[in-house]
Amino acid sequence: EVKNGQRTGIDTQALKSKVAASTTADAAGSEVKNGLRHLLGRSRAVVSSMGRSSLGFGLFLGIFNGVSCNVETIRKRKDWVNSFAGGAAAGTFAGLNTRDPRMIMYSALGTGVVTSAVFVAFGVSGLDDKSAGY
Repeated sequence: EVKNGQRTGIDTQALKSKVAASTTADAAGSEVKNGLRHLLGRSRAVVSSMGRSSLGFGLFLGIFNGVSCNVETIRKRKDWVNSFAGGAAAGTFAGLNTRDPRMIMYSALGTGVVTSAVFVAFGVSGLDDKSAGY
């Protein structure tokens, strides 16, 4: 560049293009950073949701198994009634978040019917009544 008849040695066009490129890179970098923050925020939400779902499913299965095994031990029989009782208890747990007594009852009965139907349709894997000591 020439200023007052003397050359300054500064190429203003090159300087402007460098500033523009730097500004564009900064904007792109901030977009990438914002995108990563958004992705991390969403992945945390997904992991949190998966954790809650896993916990609920684990509790559901734990209640089902605990009740059905205890009913089987008390009755000394391995039949559909044990599965119905476990399913009804687990269904009650599953329906509690509705806070509607009718929906809780439907959930309990529906889950009890489905689990006892699965027992009838597929039987029991594992020990038979004689080897279980009944």
